[in-house]
Amino acid sequence: MDKELKIVVSIFLLFFIYGLGSVYYSGSFVTFYFLNQLVLLVVAILFIIMNWKTPAKFLLLLYAFAQLLLCLIDGFTIGFLASKYQMEFLIPIHESNVLSIVFLIYYFGFFLFLSIYSLRVHQLRVIVLSQAALIASTIIFFYVPDLTWIRDLSFALFVLLFVLGNHRFMKQNSHVLQVVSYQLILLVLLEGFEYFQ
Repeated sequence: MDKELKIVVSIFLLFFIYGLGSVYYSGSFVTFYFLNQLVLLVVAILFIIMNWKTPAKFLLLLYAFAQLLLCLIDGFTIGFLASKYQMEFLIPIHESNVLSIVFLIYYFGFFLFLSIYSLRVHQLRVIVLSQAALIASTIIFFYVPDLTWIRDLSFALFVLLFVLGNHRFMKQNSHVLQVVSYQLILLVLLEGFEYFQ
C-alpha cells in the first residue's frame, strides 16, 4: 500500500470513528464535515511535498490550486479562518462573483484536463468520453438546488471511473495519477459524510 493511500485511509477512518463515537454519545452520526475543505487542501499540499521529485508533479500542483479555490469558495472555511486567525481579508475575496466564475471554470476544467491527460495512460477513449459526460452533468446539476444528490452521485461516478480507468486499464505506470486518484477518493468519501449527518 502506498504512503499516500495509507494517509487517505487514516483520515477517512479518523472521520468515521469520530462519527461512530458521536452516534454513541449523541445518537446521531456527526463528523468534522465543516473541516473537509481545509483537510483536503492540507493533504494536497502534503502530497506535493511527498512527491516533489516526481516527473509529473504539475498535476499535484494543479489539484492543490483547485482545492485552494474550493476553500476560498466555501463560506464556512473562510468564516473559520477569518475568526480564528484574523484573516478578514479573505471575506471580500470569498464574496467576489469573479471568484465563483474562476472556481467553476478552473475546478471542472481541471477534471476534464485530468481525464484527457489520463488518456495517455489507459488509451480508452470511451472512458474519457464517459468522464466528460459525468463532469458535464455535475456542472448542470450544480445549478439545480433540489437535485444536489444527483450532482454528487455524478461526481462520485466520475471519480470511480477515473480510479478504475487508471488502475485497471493502465498501460504505463503513473504514480502521480495514482496519488491524484487517492485524493479524489478522499474527496468523495469526506463529502459523502454529508448524507449521514
